[in-house]
Amino acid sequence: MIYSKPPHAIYVLKESGITKPKDLEGRKVADTAFSAVPKLFGAYAKAAGIDASKVTWVVAGSDALPGMLSLGRVDGIGQYTVGEPLLKKSAAPKEIVRLAYSDAGLDFYGAGIIAMDSTIKSQPDMIRRFVTATMRGFEGCNCKSPRGRRDHKQTPSADRRRCRDGRDGNGGLRWRWCQMPHSAQWTRRACSVRLTSLPGLTRSKIRSQ
Repeated sequence: MIYSKPPHAIYVLKESGITKPKDLEGRKVADTAFSAVPKLFGAYAKAAGIDASKVTWVVAGSDALPGMLSLGRVDGIGQYTVGEPLLKKSAAPKEIVRLAYSDAGLDFYGAGIIAMDSTIKSQPDMIRRFVTATMRGFEGCNCKSPRGRRDHKQTPSADRRRCRDGRDGNGGLRWRWCQMPHSAQWTRRACSVRLTSLPGLTRSKIRSQ
């Protein structure tokens, strides 16, 4: 498991006057078409004691969400809590407010690594390398960890910007945690494997260290 508690949240501007879940009623919230935030909103609304039918969801591209919030085109956006530092920077000097699903009492694992049983049996070494690279990359994103502080200093600024943008040099989407401000060498290696290519993943795509 990657997250021990739900990372799902709705972010709003402080100036909107929204301070609690009930304030979302009658408002518009944007997120991507495949995001888990709106899909789990019904459970969040039930836990928070609000009427989910009174909240309007707007579909938008992930790149457009921060701007839509800061410009007031929507009242809130769905976002994982790990993306909060970048969202704060995008909205500045305006302040943002987090309405986390976990604060309403929802308690479940937020994300994990999934592989087919056949792949685990036929390529166990590749699976171990994949998990190791992923977790080391995740650790490298944490500026409070020794690895994160060290690797952030060693990572060229251009690479850090690409990780913050959440895209690789070919325009392909990187993994979610690459959007953290402090990226690292292991992050780039973990991110070099796209989610869509997992079924055909080869050993050459993950290097051992």
